[in-house]
Amino acid sequence: LLQDPAFLALAHICRDRYGGSKLSFALYNALHSLGLPCWLRGRIELSLDVETAAAQLDIALSRKTAIRRHLCPLDLADDLPNLAFGNCRVGRF
Repeated sequence: LLQDPAFLALAHICRDRYGGSKLSFALYNALHSLGLPCWLRGRIELSLDVETAAAQLDIALSRKTAIRRHLCPLDLADDLPNLAFGNCRVGRF
């Protein structure tokens, strides 16, 4: 996909509109997350329609901040007390 002419044209348009010099990898991941049909192995009903995908892509590329959530399995850890670090916490479900 990274060498497909349509993808390269989209990456060029996004680079001009949103900035950034290394947009291709982010765009590749975004399209994958949005359900690009070629990755759905015959499950086309799971894909978003083009208008919705384009709107979601615009929102994502226009954002100035991001939230990352990392879930780490602590089932093999020692008995940890409930901990809080700002708005992050460690505890048991």
